[in-house]
Amino acid sequence: MHLRLGDTVRRPTHPWTPAVHALLRYLEEVGFPHSPRVLGTDQEGREILTYPDGESGPRSRAKVVEDPGLTAFARLLRDYHDAVAGFRPPQGLRWSGGEAEPRDDEVICHEDFGPWNIVWRGEHPVGILVWDYARPRPRLHDIAYALEYVAPFRDDAECLRWLRYPTPPTGVTAWSFSPRPTA
Repeated sequence: MHLRLGDTVRRPTHPWTPAVHALLRYLEEVGFPHSPRVLGTDQEGREILTYPDGESGPRSRAKVVEDPGLTAFARLLRDYHDAVAGFRPPQGLRWSGGEAEPRDDEVICHEDFGPWNIVWRGEHPVGILVWDYARPRPRLHDIAYALEYVAPFRDDAECLRWLRYPTPPTGVTAWSFSPRPTA
């Protein structure tokens, strides 16, 4: 469970927290503005991270329905992958999946890059939340995961309820699994 205090969040630490902190510190060093900053730990041993002000969680799903939001979402993932491309974790760190070193074709993927973990101000993404699942993977892994939650691969009812479309998506019948009436 996490506790938000002003512009910080306190979260329990895990065996992979040192790896995530190394990643977040690297992103800060290279000037990537969309990741939280590590501020240390509190008296209860919880990590203290910055927390950007804006909309996130379920409200973020509606931000990626229209083309400008979807484009900004995709660009954010690309910018993250480009920023992290030079990162090689210090020896001895483990990620949540147990991996240590990325292979040559891998970067440290976010592993939970869905709309709910993006913080928005208006129509602009300003932050990425929840880095616990980060680990070495090919970039395509993050891309496919993100697409699963922004492309209307679900039936119309799910697109309306869960993906926050204002009306059933049109023009994507090849992607939708809704039964369509036959003529």
